[in-house]
Amino acid sequence: MRELARVIAHSEVQSGMHSFFLDARARTIADPDDDVLDEIARHEAPKSQKDLHAAIELALALGVELPVTQAAHAEMQDAWGAPA
Repeated sequence: MRELARVIAHSEVQSGMHSFFLDARARTIADPDDDVLDEIARHEAPKSQKDLHAAIELALALGVELPVTQAAHAEMQDAWGAPA
């Protein structure tokens, strides 16, 4: 578990996603008409869904069930807050 936490922490530092989202959120607080979070969701939700789909397909090929991943895949648009 410690190794997983280390990998996640390292990945976050490398990707900068946390800082990126905090900056985007700050923009929307400063200017409620700024739709940067909607733009991010429109762009990122499909990529995330594609990645989860690939993981699910690989797991199925290996005979492994991923119920949480399947649930996340089904709710990806909502999870990102992607506009309809």
